[in-house]
Amino acid sequence: MRSFHRSFLFGAALSLGVALACPSLAEPTAEDKAAAEALFQEALKLTKLNNYNEACPKLEASNKLDPAVGTLFNLGDCYEHTGRTASAWSTFGEARRLAEQRKDRREKDAIEREKGLEPKLAKLVLKADDRPEGLTIRRDKKTIDLATLGSAVPVDPGKHTIEVEAPGREPWSTTVDIPDKPGEVPVTIPPLAALRSTATANPSASSAAGPDTAPSGMSTRKIAGIAVAGVGVAGLIVGGVFGGLTFAKVGDSKQDGHCVDGNPVKCDATGLAIRKDAETMANVSNIALAVGGAAVIAGAVVFLTAPSEAPAKGAKAGLRAPVTVRVSPVVGATNGLLITGSY
Repeated sequence: MRSFHRSFLFGAALSLGVALACPSLAEPTAEDKAAAEALFQEALKLTKLNNYNEACPKLEASNKLDPAVGTLFNLGDCYEHTGRTASAWSTFGEARRLAEQRKDRREKDAIEREKGLEPKLAKLVLKADDRPEGLTIRRDKKTIDLATLGSAVPVDPGKHTIEVEAPGREPWSTTVDIPDKPGEVPVTIPPLAALRSTATANPSASSAAGPDTAPSGMSTRKIAGIAVAGVGVAGLIVGGVFGGLTFAKVGDSKQDGHCVDGNPVKCDATGLAIRKDAETMANVSNIALAVGGAAVIAGAVVFLTAPSEAPAKGAKAGLRAPVTVRVSPVVGATNGLLITGSY
């Protein structure tokens, strides 16, 4: 007897704990009911003015706060007036089930409205022969159960967006315009293509650019020519700067009588030091000018002899002679560069 009493108390406590842990199962509060009633009354006023577009959202909100047969009945009627036949049909079905549960006399009216809409329903039939793992299908941003594939599902007339995706596959989407008349609209979802890697995302670009072509469309040989010529221009600038410094040093050596004008040998110790610095700068200038000039010429040769188009299809490789440019320094009485080559 005591054991039974203890079990009974445990069962009662467990039931109370479950009830407290599941607030979603609780009845609407007084405030919820008051808000639902206010929304319902506003919706009725709007329907009397034939303003069903604003009435429907208020009835939806009222039903969420406090589900009622009358609210569902009016919501279904509102959907029907706005051309949402599928939504009206399913809402009258909800009203029928709730009326049956609550023994409401409006159950019969809900059944009649539900059956009256069945012949008017437009239905969408989604088909997918390829169903990869992780396949997700959304209709108007809402994920649908894959079990509905192949079944005729009632939908409201109008445009509906179908989005399909799966891991490792290219996404696919389409827009379906459901007519406002009974019938089935089939939509076949094609097999999703495998995701393309970045390297193969644009095959036309990679095929157009050969191994001797840069992404910009200019051949690498022409780019090399421009680069060499650029180095040459820099060399010419350096040579010009040191040449100017050389003349400045020579001018300094003539000041205060350090060197005799027109005779570089007749200089005092200070003048000889200045002339030695001038000679060093002159050598740097000569070499820089020679190297710069040679680089400009070499770059121009490489650029101008580079092929402007890809070889004709089927042409044998090696028919075009390679460009060879050799630059050798010459040191002696006259500093400079010897340029030889073939092209």
